[in-house]
Amino acid sequence: MPGHRDGALAGKVATHAEQYAVPVTVVVGTLAAVLLAWRTELPPAALVVLAALPLALVYSYRAALPLLAVVLVLRALVDSSGTQVLTGGAAVAIIALAVVVLGRSPTWVAPFLVLAGYLFTSAWAGAGSHGGSYTYPEALRTISAAAVVVIAVKAPGRLTVRSVAHVVQAIALVPALLALYQFATGTGSINNGAMRASGTLAHENSAAMLFALANLATFALVLDSHRRRWLHAGLLAVFLGAQVATGSIGGLVAAVVMVLTYLSSAAVRRADRTILSLVGVGLAVFAATTSQVGAQRLEEYSGSNSDETSLAWRFEAWTHVLDFWRTNPVWGNGIGSTSSPAVLGGSIPHNEYVRLLAEVGLIGLGATILFGVLLTRSLLRTVHASAYPAASALALAALAGTAVNALAANTMLYSVSFYATLFVLGACWRLAQTAPLLTPAGEDPGQIARRWVTSPGLDGTDR
Repeated sequence: MPGHRDGALAGKVATHAEQYAVPVTVVVGTLAAVLLAWRTELPPAALVVLAALPLALVYSYRAALPLLAVVLVLRALVDSSGTQVLTGGAAVAIIALAVVVLGRSPTWVAPFLVLAGYLFTSAWAGAGSHGGSYTYPEALRTISAAAVVVIAVKAPGRLTVRSVAHVVQAIALVPALLALYQFATGTGSINNGAMRASGTLAHENSAAMLFALANLATFALVLDSHRRRWLHAGLLAVFLGAQVATGSIGGLVAAVVMVLTYLSSAAVRRADRTILSLVGVGLAVFAATTSQVGAQRLEEYSGSNSDETSLAWRFEAWTHVLDFWRTNPVWGNGIGSTSSPAVLGGSIPHNEYVRLLAEVGLIGLGATILFGVLLTRSLLRTVHASAYPAASALALAALAGTAVNALAANTMLYSVSFYATLFVLGACWRLAQTAPLLTPAGEDPGQIARRWVTSPGLDGTDR
């Protein structure tokens, strides 16, 4: 069977290529970094550190998950610093951890390298016309976002839905406390007459999306069990207060969509908790929209002079960006190109679908939407046939809120909240693939899961 032997040989070659791709990339990258450091006359100590990086990568494999959590917490603390060395360093650190993980799990090497190649090619294509200072950093940041998913899915270690929620809380806690302080003391930023707080985040809208995700995670923990319920209820009050302090309408809508999506899932749906939760959501929305900052923000959207409203500005900006897209509709104008001053004077589009269309064209936007649809389909299938049905519910809620927020905000450009969202999606998808351990005779896994979800906690144990 020559054809069979040829196919087997090709498969072996592909497997070996995947296994050696990461080590070769690390060695070549290290040599290039050392050479560049030598040519720029950096101190010898820096050369030694760079040369030792591969060893550090090898020994950080088993610590990849906790290290990712630490990096994400630190990244939230430096977001408003404006120091690209810190923010870019965090992106490089995340990519390095992903390289470590891929070195031990080579099945994802090829897709990751293809994505990285595509993004840097897009950045190179747009650099000449729109500036490499806009395109290359965005390519690197987007690759680091994909690296978060790689680590969340492939890194060794035990995950539970509860531990995933705790990581989100850890990322958002200090920014939320500082946002409340800014709101109480009037030390936030003034935007169109409204005082808005952002905590340690660079922008109020970015903070609002992080707090929306923290509200979702904490809400899930409050519903989960009696263990530390009052602590999580207190944290929920903190994150809700911080959400209101940002004055972000889009963030508030995303939070409501997340909670409603979570409540509607069969994994957590119960009449008593649904009714009480809906009442709580209604009261929170009422408080947010009738607060001083909420009323001022609503006035921005519905003021008598429509030319000065935020909504009118968005429509005008989208028109300009769509005109920009038409110059290269299939492949786009390059990742990060819409940030160029030539497009919106240095502003950003406030719509991720329009932005992706202009930057990566129909191909890139179509691939992104297809990935979201396939992920949603996978999560829906596992709601009734997983040892962690609440994981699917949490991921679907985060995905729904992100998709809605992206209609009028730059959701994917909010690095901290986007990293946290991708961590939730990756980790929950990983958990959702875990099938129930026991299957009694005559009963399918779906029946077990539907019975099981009425009582278990988020960590897969009984309450």
